[in-house]
Amino acid sequence: MLSTVNNLVPGLDKRAQARTTGSFDKPVCILTDGVQGLALASLLSNRCSALSMVNLVAAAEASDSCAVSYRDEAANYFDSIAKLQSLVVQASPDLAYCEYVLYAGSIRSLLRNIDFIRRNLRDGQNLILIDAPFGAGLQLVESLRRGGLNWNLNIAEVGNIFSTIWADADSLIIESIRTCSNIAGNTRNQLRKTIQMGNLLPLELIPASNVLERGLLEIERVLRPVLLLFGLLRATPDDYLNNGMGLAESAMNETTMCLLDKLERELALIAKAYKTVAPAFGAIATAEQDPADENLFATWYSVLLKSFKGISDAKRSIVRDLTEHVCIITELARLAQLSTPTLESVVDLSSAVTDVDIRRHARNLHSLGLSGYEVADIIELVNA
Repeated sequence: MLSTVNNLVPGLDKRAQARTTGSFDKPVCILTDGVQGLALASLLSNRCSALSMVNLVAAAEASDSCAVSYRDEAANYFDSIAKLQSLVVQASPDLAYCEYVLYAGSIRSLLRNIDFIRRNLRDGQNLILIDAPFGAGLQLVESLRRGGLNWNLNIAEVGNIFSTIWADADSLIIESIRTCSNIAGNTRNQLRKTIQMGNLLPLELIPASNVLERGLLEIERVLRPVLLLFGLLRATPDDYLNNGMGLAESAMNETTMCLLDKLERELALIAKAYKTVAPAFGAIATAEQDPADENLFATWYSVLLKSFKGISDAKRSIVRDLTEHVCIITELARLAQLSTPTLESVVDLSSAVTDVDIRRHARNLHSLGLSGYEVADIIELVNA
């Protein structure tokens, strides 16, 4: 399903408008499996002269009206409501001529639609994975290779663009847009070919040394399931009654801070083993927050809760982050013969709480085409 989206997010204040307007005149297509693609389209529609959107979920129906709210992170505006007034559907999208194809959705959904990639993209295409989990680009190449397709796609992974988005009835709420995000290519050459898309997105792209570093820099994919897990474990009957979610409205206490400190140290050890870096958890601070503020995580968690409608929603988020992102980190730790008991315990406890065998369903080094590799081999591969 191809949807051409125009004239979204009008009427922003000057500072916000400067970040969401531009003049990119080459064709761009967004592939998506959900609301994140719609949020991305709402930003790019004022920057691109030729923008299209493809919904990979076959059962999904295009709505002819969806409200989008936007608040600029620096200006704290939350007053712009827009409608998708014009939604044009075409049967046969021609993606081969797009300068960039951006994917905003789960890696599992993309891989389920691998035949769509084979039919519609071309060798040498620029494919950008937005809010990509650890090594998503490597996994896509490996899936294509197993299908007998040895294309030389220029693949880059980008971190999340939005601080928080959530659906509210027929409205999609964009809490804020980030000022910067990390990007890495499958190889350094692919990064050089895709970094020019910085002219397209309304934020600064910061190149990571390689995909391992970019994966470790995405600390929110670690913190989100951890804090949601703690929120589930600390929930009281009052939480069920007062917020209707069954999640503790504050998951922070001395024990939580101790566990976060241990998690931070374990990630630093993994980064050191693979000759890269991992950021301090204080990097989740927004522009107006001090990374040393003891209330930093409580503030971040309270904003995060707006994204969820209840326990089931939170559990799905926990499973997704752990299976798509965190379990790859634990496998890298085991390969490097590192002990990460806190990280492993989060996975085990989450499996019990969500009633999902997370390790069984998780992406692994084999998924990324790294089965049989040693630590030195992986370091050499990602730095090619």
